[in-house]
Amino acid sequence: MSSDTIRKSLNTLAQGVNLPIRYLIVTSVYQGIEPISVRDFHNLIGRAGRADEHTEGSILFADNDLYDEKAGPVQGRRRWRRIKSLLNPGNSEPCTSSLLTIFDPLYHSDRYRSIKLNILDVVRAYVTERIREFIGAFVSEHEGFDIEGVTDQIQWKVNIMSAIENYLMSYTHETEQALEDAEVTQLATGTLAYYLADEDQKNDLVQTFLELSHNMEARVSEPEKRRIFGKTLY
Repeated sequence: MSSDTIRKSLNTLAQGVNLPIRYLIVTSVYQGIEPISVRDFHNLIGRAGRADEHTEGSILFADNDLYDEKAGPVQGRRRWRRIKSLLNPGNSEPCTSSLLTIFDPLYHSDRYRSIKLNILDVVRAYVTERIREFIGAFVSEHEGFDIEGVTDQIQWKVNIMSAIENYLMSYTHETEQALEDAEVTQLATGTLAYYLADEDQKNDLVQTFLELSHNMEARVSEPEKRRIFGKTLY
């Protein structure tokens, strides 16, 4: 990399590509509406001062308000504490499961308040194709939650449910038969998410797998279609 070149990158790309740089300018410590994890942040700042290019590097935070408001309003103090927490690698999060994030609460636009959902309500809205109505009702009932923010968070859960369906369907292509409930339960309990979940989440995770399996069985009843979808995914 030449000495006069500036590279602009999303944090996900910067973490995965070897970009030996002298200065890393951090414009935001959020990924969408979610704070970046300590683990991802240290992976990101590890790009500065890479071997064969520079012996050391500097991390620059582009948002002046982070420092200027550190002793000011409550939100400013929270942001400052968050930055200091990110800089300490000892705060790195434990290994987790993307599947388990289906149980994450819905976050308010201020990113500090949240409301826990019954995930089975979301699953039932999904299988009956009433996700839009579910989102509209939630926003109407909870002040300060906007349609766009809630939609993005619900869409993440929908994507996980779609991935579960594809996972289940991939097991049907050999026999072309729908999975038995016992088989579905075994698949659910064999996931990392199940291992990491608390008791309530374990029960809800198994029930989520079962409801999605029943939905697929109803929608794809022909064995030939099951065989096709088992290879091409649902």
